[in-house]
Amino acid sequence: MHCRLARDYETKPEHSESMIRIAAISTLTKRATNETTSTRRDA
Repeated sequence: MHCRLARDYETKPEHSESMIRIAAISTLTKRATNETTSTRRDA
């Protein structure tokens, strides 16, 4: 999901803002729960 934020594909600014908020919430939740995520380097 976060790779999607690397480019601005959205035509509506509200949708881009929502995607950024969702990504931030996801990141903070994973940090708070110490959940590890697989990255491209791990694969």
